Amino acid sequence: MQNARIKKWVPPYTPPGKPDFFYINSILATLWREPDGNLPRLGNPEDPLDDLIYLMLTRRGQIRQAQQLFESLRRSLISRGHKKPDWSSFLDQGVEAMARCFAPLGMGRTRAREMHAALDLINERFGQLSLDTLRRWSNTRCIEFLCTLPGVSLKTAACVMLYTLGRRIFPSDVHCNRVLARLGVLPAEYGPQDKHKKAQRLLLDGRIPGEMVFSLHVTLIRHGQEICTSGKPKCHRCPLRGFCADNRERESRQWEADREVPSCVDLFCGGGGTSIGISRPIEWGHDPRAGTTPTMRIALAAELDPWAQKTYTINHPEIPVERVLLKDLTAEDAVRTVRKGVANEPNLVLVFGGPPCQNVSLIGTTGRKAATAERKRFAPATYVAFREIVRSLRTPFFVMENVPGLFAAADGCARKDILEDFSDLYANREVHVEAHDHGVPQRRHQVLYDGREGPPVAT
Repeated sequence: MQNARIKKWVPPYTPPGKPDFFYINSILATLWREPDGNLPRLGNPEDPLDDLIYLMLTRRGQIRQAQQLFESLRRSLISRGHKKPDWSSFLDQGVEAMARCFAPLGMGRTRAREMHAALDLINERFGQLSLDTLRRWSNTRCIEFLCTLPGVSLKTAACVMLYTLGRRIFPSDVHCNRVLARLGVLPAEYGPQDKHKKAQRLLLDGRIPGEMVFSLHVTLIRHGQEICTSGKPKCHRCPLRGFCADNRERESRQWEADREVPSCVDLFCGGGGTSIGISRPIEWGHDPRAGTTPTMRIALAAELDPWAQKTYTINHPEIPVERVLLKDLTAEDAVRTVRKGVANEPNLVLVFGGPPCQNVSLIGTTGRKAATAERKRFAPATYVAFREIVRSLRTPFFVMENVPGLFAAADGCARKDILEDFSDLYANREVHVEAHDHGVPQRRHQVLYDGREGPPVAT
């Protein structure tokens, strides 16, 4: 019996420029997970009634103070031999006693009236002070009932349902809304604190994937409290910079402002590592993407693989998405497409790229076969595409990167063919680079062909 073919799981694909919840959720969960490996509950109890009371106390007040008061109150109402607090005895104390208890939070009498009335309605509806019956109700029915209780907003109802009933519903929160607006999930006008009620209506429409609602809710709150703050967000520390629409818009404006900086084209760009190296000054211990003037501006990038293109846009939020082409550069119209993309660039000086090297790699058998093949001029489709774009754009400089296996191709004549292909336009040469000589912790030998306008250079 043959083994069944196992399909490799891949995450859902989201086009560049669209909110990618899978990766956003994965990054935030990794960043804000508790030391025990669990997601934070942010102080919310697991019992529905406990959580309702907790949320009513934390509303419009100091969170820390409200948490301390709730825990103190809860412990005082747990009788010997019981695990749950006796909220009925608290209800029996009356509004005045509740008001004195809540006084440190402010609005003590208002909180007491709302709390007393809400507990009284729950007791009257279910015959006991418990919300366990809600576990059997639909989402609509739960929301309708909870929102009839004094002092309970739609957000509070959604929180009770998320934290204690396990419902796939996303509660609005000032921190969540701010981060989601900056990421482009919510319209920008719903980011401010005074818009959370309108935002809650939008967040009930299912725009947040149901399986991620709890994880995203708790980690977005932590992210908004610690990094994506309202006053001075710590964007330089934020791992979501590449996904952030607000950051992308800000960096794109700077990209436009830098039009007089020498610019370049990245062909077969992959995930954008070469673009980072060529466009940003790299210093030891310094993030080359953060807060530096570009040494060279990426005017256009092109890649065939959609996942690589998406990775490039995340690594380079400063480059408008439409300037990162998803394009087969061996296609007939490739040269025309690239020329059109850089038509308005005032200072284009360089084309660089690494045409895919599988056909000349010495790993496996392809490269060795190429060495013994009948002598033909070196002209694989990807190299020809690179060559024709370089010859068409006629920039002052070009750089092509490849592997040493290139020397085995075309019966060992590839290096000579490449130099000849550009010799009528460029003084070009072959340069060997060993990665570990430049601080890369691996032995990786690469070959660069660089050219500049002028007479040939002796190699």
